[in-house]
Amino acid sequence: MIPAKTGGAGSGNLKAVKIKPTISPVPNDAKASAMLHTPPTLPNSQPQIIAPSSSSHSFLFHSGKDILSSTNKHMKRSFLLLPAIVLPLSAQLRITEVMSNSNHSDANADGDWFEITNTGTVAVNVGGYSFDDDDARAGASGSFPAYLLQPGSAMIVLDNSSSGPFRSLWDIDPSIRIISASELSNFPGLGAGGDEVNLFSSGGSLVNTYIFGSATKGFSFAKFNNGQSVPGGLSSNGVFGAYRSDDPDEDVGSPGISTDLPEPLP
Repeated sequence: MIPAKTGGAGSGNLKAVKIKPTISPVPNDAKASAMLHTPPTLPNSQPQIIAPSSSSHSFLFHSGKDILSSTNKHMKRSFLLLPAIVLPLSAQLRITEVMSNSNHSDANADGDWFEITNTGTVAVNVGGYSFDDDDARAGASGSFPAYLLQPGSAMIVLDNSSSGPFRSLWDIDPSIRIISASELSNFPGLGAGGDEVNLFSSGGSLVNTYIFGSATKGFSFAKFNNGQSVPGGLSSNGVFGAYRSDDPDEDVGSPGISTDLPEPLP
């Protein structure tokens, strides 16, 4: 037992208060204590022992009214912070493949291209999005047309005026969206000697960046959906979904096919 002060202000009366053995220690901060314990309903004038401090073994005395007020304040602060930790939908989008030096002999399908994958669980409308190379200027390409990119799906942005020949050479499923250069006001070229692709949201915020070095002609740079590069950094025929195109001077890549990082071997 310890002495606890009772009565009104200035009273010198002391009364022994028994501490229940089930009370757990909490921090010295009285407000933190109030959040960790459900306060009993007590008259304001009756002192309440919250718990012993784990560091100093002192005791915290508060009225039930003070505890409830402190708890409500902390609850309000917690709710106000929730919107700040919600990530924008654009954070789900990742650039997962880049071809900056095609080997195709067909001039209608030899343009630079890159792949965007929705790695999240909610569809994202890419209408108004844009991209640039290492100049990293939002809006440099002009706005993407509206398109709802579904979770787990990929789309392609292509520097050819029509997507038909490219789609045919790669045998790309009709359900996969290809934005061709004719749908944009500009297509910033991707340097074969090394460059970047910077993707921007409709509001101009940077969403994702793919930095790549000098290209090997006819082979795309590729990443898994988590952003980690495939072994060697380049697509390899028959590995992680990559294959050869049907052009006589074939390219190797996997446009429209994104891949999760494989589980480690047992």
